Amino acid sequence: MTLSLNGVLSGTPNPASKGPYKFRVCAVDMSGTAVCRPVTLNVFNLNGNYSGSFKGTADYTDSVGHHRQSVHGPVEFGITGLSLAMIEPSGTGTITPLGDTVFGVVGSFTYGGAPCTFAGSFVAGKIGPSKAAGTFHCDINQFNSTGEITGRWGANQQ
Repeated sequence: MTLSLNGVLSGTPNPASKGPYKFRVCAVDMSGTAVCRPVTLNVFNLNGNYSGSFKGTADYTDSVGHHRQSVHGPVEFGITGLSLAMIEPSGTGTITPLGDTVFGVVGSFTYGGAPCTFAGSFVAGKIGPSKAAGTFHCDINQFNSTGEITGRWGANQQ
């Protein structure tokens, strides 16, 4: 990373250099007066494998009537750079440099194949593993049933 003469910090830190970096930035005017301020740059590394679970409620109507039932299951995914690959349920997504993500999956809940969207964010561990959590939503519109599945998910870096 470099700091230009006009004060622009640019470049991409090496994710292997995870952790806080403290330094001082000083500005000197034409008369030689200097003002310095401390700066902390936090470098995060979200790369790795994550596992956890999802839990929610299916709320749907079919030819028999209205139903409401609990759903739950495992969540597993891997991250490389800003790419996310879902293992269970299957799907893909991306992560912003700030750790926010939205990824689509094809769920395998009670109504297999219901399209689902998981959204959430990652919190990088300063020393230990990173964590991720968020919400999910699936639209049920198949097998003479309509409704939705909603809930929360969470996972920890392994």
